[in-house]
Amino acid sequence: MRGYDTRVRSLMLFVGLTAYAAAQDQGLTALQTTMRSLARTRGNYTIPYAGLAIAKRQLRDWVEANLASLPQGGDEKQFAARLNSNLRTAHLTCIHRHNLSDKGSEFCPDDESSQGYLDEISAEHKPDFLAIIAGVGLPGCQSDESIYAYQWIGSRWQRVWQDEQTGTGKTYEPQWIRGVELSDPDKDGSLLALVLGSNSGCASVFRPIYYRVWRFGGATPRPKLMLKRSELADIGGPLNGRVNPSDVLIEFTSINEKVNVAFRHITIRHYSVQGDSVRQLDPVALTPLSFLNEWFDADWSQSAAWSESASLERWHRDLEYIWVEDPKRCQTDPALWQAEVTQFSNRRPGPEESLYFLIRWNPPYRFTVAEISGKGRPDCTIEDPRVEETQGLFGVAK
Repeated sequence: MRGYDTRVRSLMLFVGLTAYAAAQDQGLTALQTTMRSLARTRGNYTIPYAGLAIAKRQLRDWVEANLASLPQGGDEKQFAARLNSNLRTAHLTCIHRHNLSDKGSEFCPDDESSQGYLDEISAEHKPDFLAIIAGVGLPGCQSDESIYAYQWIGSRWQRVWQDEQTGTGKTYEPQWIRGVELSDPDKDGSLLALVLGSNSGCASVFRPIYYRVWRFGGATPRPKLMLKRSELADIGGPLNGRVNPSDVLIEFTSINEKVNVAFRHITIRHYSVQGDSVRQLDPVALTPLSFLNEWFDADWSQSAAWSESASLERWHRDLEYIWVEDPKRCQTDPALWQAEVTQFSNRRPGPEESLYFLIRWNPPYRFTVAEISGKGRPDCTIEDPRVEETQGLFGVAK
């Protein structure tokens, strides 16, 4: 009887493995068909949204069929390498000719388009989770990446959260994922996921970056998008983030065209996440000049909270282009810094005009505009050339 049971179990295992292999093959074949259809539209630079959505779903399903072979403590790097080898064999990945790291893929037909091809898959273990990033090539040096998070439940990996763009038209936001951070669980078992991404492409490094915050797991039955924002940034600079169960901190490099044209500065985004409420907190910048960039860039509804008088609104509204000298500390009140500003305005023609901004800096990084006037304070003369030098909160120079 024991020999019979062993034979039955062996037969069931063989049948299961055969069905698993067949599902893999069928999934890859269906994906090849979709990608070939997308490749036939290469050159017109029109994104076929419906085809992309199908390709992303087929790619995800194929990856998940392969996940059946990855044990809980399995090597995710080897797993991703095997998937990428299969994609290369199926001619579903390509490399651009300027990429000297030949990984065995064929060259892309067009160095400014990966349409019709897939990005390489990456996998990374996070605490209690497996994160997989997969992408589909687009026209214009772009690709659209999605991230899927899996948790070992029972005896297999199960998807518990994903960040995937599936919209159409103007709502569609292709994303190159730059980083993913997961918080520890809160007392109810829920955790936050922070996704950092940017818009890839062939053009300038001055492009949008994206950050999204999700809550999932524990007392959150379905993943919930808590925060979604896009801002222009220098994507050649660092993009960093940190998240805990109730707090999110993001840092990137901005370029402002209104204050000291092409001035690069570190921008901070800090949010409190309490229940369904998301609230922005200080800091927004780390130096007085960086703060002025943020003060001018924001709508007055936000800059009003960084202003000590409602009368400052007219300056916020009317000043178009300004040049700011390095701020100097005031002797009578070390918390005050004065910056001399030269304004240029198409709305107010005439000679260049000097203004003086008085900025209050309360440690560590709480800034407000205290006053704007045409006459500077004579006691604000203490120079500190290092005041605008900073490595950022994550220890990375701007």
